[in-house]
Amino acid sequence: AMLRDFTSYEPEEGEKDSGDNKSGNSSADKDGSDADSEASPTPSTAPAIPDEVDADLCLVKDPFDACASYLRLLTARNAAAILRESWDDLTKLTDGDVDRAAVRGDPADAPTTLALEDVNGVLRAYVSGSCKDRVAALWNLIDKDKDGLIDEAEMEYLAHWSMKPVEAALKQLFEETLEELPSAEDALAGSGGTPQKKGWMQRRRDTKTKKRMIKLLNKAAANHFDIEVETPHRLRCIYAWAEKEHQNNSIDSVHIESGMIAGRKRYVELAPKLSLEEFRSEQQEHFGHLDRVGEEILSSFREDLLVDQGKGRQNKQERRDMLLFLGAVSAVDAVIWSL
Repeated sequence: AMLRDFTSYEPEEGEKDSGDNKSGNSSADKDGSDADSEASPTPSTAPAIPDEVDADLCLVKDPFDACASYLRLLTARNAAAILRESWDDLTKLTDGDVDRAAVRGDPADAPTTLALEDVNGVLRAYVSGSCKDRVAALWNLIDKDKDGLIDEAEMEYLAHWSMKPVEAALKQLFEETLEELPSAEDALAGSGGTPQKKGWMQRRRDTKTKKRMIKLLNKAAANHFDIEVETPHRLRCIYAWAEKEHQNNSIDSVHIESGMIAGRKRYVELAPKLSLEEFRSEQQEHFGHLDRVGEEILSSFREDLLVDQGKGRQNKQERRDMLLFLGAVSAVDAVIWSL
């Protein structure tokens, strides 16, 4: 039910601007009673949301709080979508898990379900928690044997799933903001001036500008962490430099039974696993970007935008110089031909 609410709830205009706490609670209670009676909500009525996150989503006092609440809601929706798309990766066993099961003599059966409490914990962390809460919730979800430890491959999944919902939410919010952004003529009309009729050239210019802005943000979101921050390299360093208590921070070399032939053994190296505290100790020092994903993406977008604007001014200056040069050459040729 929580997954359904997060993926289907759309805040209405009145909910975004309302500062009345009592009205927000009564609306949520009314939606909950409708859901209990199995009556399908009308298009103008938002589905009920859990009581524990109602205050974080609906009770806003100013437009900034409304925007922040909407961004958190988009982040939670994208987190739910990414968890759904990554179901195979969430439930599959890593090579380390298979080898450890073979050493213990247990069958290496991948889980087919996930604990609802763990999934809800991840969504709640994206709705009202901090970056630290998101990492802790994802850690608990990825940790299949519930020993508080994960291996290097699972750590890479954790970093990936921690960043992707924020990236997707920022891109969605940015596109919606551009759609609502007034053009120069609309802004002139809103300030009391006389609006001019928007021609097809102005509409085409506005459309190209919006497309260029969206392209720059998508480029920043796609390249910043993988290329500029070098996330794979930093994660390898975190795992290598972490003081892991598991297996005394050393690799266990063992021989296990292999195949159907009795006595045939296979050499296996079991890498140590690390705990959340050990990960956070190194991550905060060498990969603090994970705690400010949105800020990092917007900072990269700002730099790309300044570079794009600088290129535009440079090209404009080059075209002006070229026209002046051609004009001067034409004038000189005209004088020569007249002699």
